[in-house]
Amino acid sequence: MGEEQPAIYYFTGPSRRAIEHNPHLEYFRKNNLEVLFLHDPVDDFVMAGLGEHEGKRFVSIDEAELAELQDEATPKDALPEDELTPVLDFIKATLGDQVSEVRASRRLVDSPACLVSPEGMPGNLQKLMRQLNQDFKGMPKILEINPGHELTRHMAHILKADAQAPMLKELAEQLLENCLLVEGLLEQPERMVDRIQSLMTRAASREAEAITPQAG
Repeated sequence: MGEEQPAIYYFTGPSRRAIEHNPHLEYFRKNNLEVLFLHDPVDDFVMAGLGEHEGKRFVSIDEAELAELQDEATPKDALPEDELTPVLDFIKATLGDQVSEVRASRRLVDSPACLVSPEGMPGNLQKLMRQLNQDFKGMPKILEINPGHELTRHMAHILKADAQAPMLKELAEQLLENCLLVEGLLEQPERMVDRIQSLMTRAASREAEAITPQAG
């Protein structure tokens, strides 16, 4: 890594391929920052005992309060606050205590959402603890929403037009479960499949209506 990089960033996951496709890397790719990929089951335990190396701190990139993100500029195409806040509030109300907070993200570039870990509990460590003890309940994560993503814009538009639209609730739940799936933490995939099929059916119905020639 370059000498100007302030910390040794790392990320743990089930495999290299899984890590490479994780949304948490988007900010670091964008800013040409090096990240260690760690995919051995014991890596989280090892990293918990390593504070720094040659004066550089070890920092997990899924930490909620990454200091490096504080000065990150808001995306040019981000929703204005008066349109974004109702979306964040709706998602939190829908998901309840499944997440500790729903907030705008400064780390996402292309993805609509990601989960970040509360201080002291990296995501992969929660998964490992659950494997060791099925009754283990980790702290709820923080759901970050990309304020400039097209999906966020669509949700804001639907919410403004009809706050009771059934699709809004499904989209909020799907966003969370997409993130859980990426993190390897999804516990009930059958619920996700049913919801995806419902969303696909409605999307296909609208597309079919749009391309059907009008009589007369």
